[in-house]
Amino acid sequence: MQMNRRSSSWRAWFGAAALLGSTFVATGCAALGQNHTTSHAVQVVTQDSNRGHVSLVQTRVVDDRVAVNGYVENRFHAGGLVPGKLFVTAIGSDGKVMQEIETQYHRRFGKSKRSYFAETLAVNPEDVELIRVTHIGLGQ
Repeated sequence: MQMNRRSSSWRAWFGAAALLGSTFVATGCAALGQNHTTSHAVQVVTQDSNRGHVSLVQTRVVDDRVAVNGYVENRFHAGGLVPGKLFVTAIGSDGKVMQEIETQYHRRFGKSKRSYFAETLAVNPEDVELIRVTHIGLGQ
């Protein structure tokens, strides 16, 4: 008789915990907000230098601005930073440059073979047609 009471109380606790957990998950996902995407796709173009390769570039809309992030990798299998400069350019549908920023990039870890960059462009996401990420190596 004692065993049945314990097992039924454990079932009750487990059911209450499952209900509470699912409530937290449901309210937490609802609190994340809307998916802020543009109504049209923004094209991303990368231009590499003789020393650096721009890769894994992503764009997203954050607070009515365009956020761009990605990596710069060394073309040769050497460690260390890739020398040069990195430019992120937003181009409108009329072909004019809306904004161009020289951005910094850094390795996230000391032994990393690639460098990370992230930049937020203060342009209207609906007007942007193309994002160009250009790496210019030293001596170019």
